[in-house]
Amino acid sequence: MARSSSSFYCSLSLLFFLSLALSSDSTKTVKVEDICKQFQEDKTFCISFLNSKPGGVAGADLLSLGVYTMSATSTNLTNALGLIDSLLKNTTDHNLREIYLECQEQYEDLKDDVDSSKACFEHGRCYIDVNRLAGDVADAADDCSGHGDIPLPDTNPLKQESIVLGYVSEILIIITDFLMQK
Repeated sequence: MARSSSSFYCSLSLLFFLSLALSSDSTKTVKVEDICKQFQEDKTFCISFLNSKPGGVAGADLLSLGVYTMSATSTNLTNALGLIDSLLKNTTDHNLREIYLECQEQYEDLKDDVDSSKACFEHGRCYIDVNRLAGDVADAADDCSGHGDIPLPDTNPLKQESIVLGYVSEILIIITDFLMQK
């Protein structure tokens, strides 16, 4: 009888310590400045973006910042797709049309992937997958902002929308990097 009782308490203790270890990743906090210090592009954008999180960032854990950033990535993809639809309706330029169609295809595929990965990420899992996905979004945004294989003039609204999408994706990469370290 004493043996099963001690076994029960050992199991209970093990479960307690495992739950602490598993929950520590999602409750880890990092200063916005530490995240944005690693951002290679526009550090002011990074700080402003993260500080715009509803409820503020004071005491915000990495996971909540990551979920916020992933939601923004999804929203920015939706906005970019809406912009592409509008641009497709209003352009007669064959070359621009081809660029828009290519970006539309890339962004639609990524939007589905971002939306399907969001639930897993919100539960504190899938950091590696979300990190890779954010990298794919950043690469597509780079292409669609004219830095990759697709040339777009600076005044093109898709270029501007894609730059913002790329920035948000890069921030998500940094956040998931932090989550994977802890």
